[in-house]
Amino acid sequence: MRNKYYFAIFMCFFAWIMFNGVTSSAGKSGKSGAPGESTCIQCHSTNALNDPSGSISVTVDGITNGQYTAGQTYQVNVTINKSGQSLFGFSAVALDDAGQNAGTLAAGSDSHTEANAASGTNRNYVTHNANGGLSSNQKTFSFSWTAPTSGNVNFYFSGVAANNNGGNSGDFVYSTNLTLA
Repeated sequence: MRNKYYFAIFMCFFAWIMFNGVTSSAGKSGKSGAPGESTCIQCHSTNALNDPSGSISVTVDGITNGQYTAGQTYQVNVTINKSGQSLFGFSAVALDDAGQNAGTLAAGSDSHTEANAASGTNRNYVTHNANGGLSSNQKTFSFSWTAPTSGNVNFYFSGVAANNNGGNSGDFVYSTNLTLA
């Protein structure tokens, strides 16, 4: 009887760890592909980075000719596209030429994104929420960015097109960047 009790406690603890490992946002920050960082391929490594059967694309509403207006808030849209995949995610960061935060990132108005910082760095990120990317074949994530007073802004993006099998196998990772002045 005592063994069953300990086994039940162990299984509850194991389930808690597994649930938090799958839904936690802790591992998504710091995987944008920025200098000194990996991309999502660090964990989702079944297929080559930027497999030609899918894509990641970025648009910034209100930007023309790659020029931003200091202090203005823009909507950034990240689309990951891969036929046959059903769960999508991303990590994004905006840095100046010295590798410091450039402007302010904020989660989008829906419940699919969140702003957070990577452990051990001063960098701020926007990433997907747990299961915020459930969709068929493609997903667009949107978030806000408030421009800094001056300087180049280098955005780095990494996205995952996952098969939602509960693991990291069979997933595709895409990466891109964008520079605004």
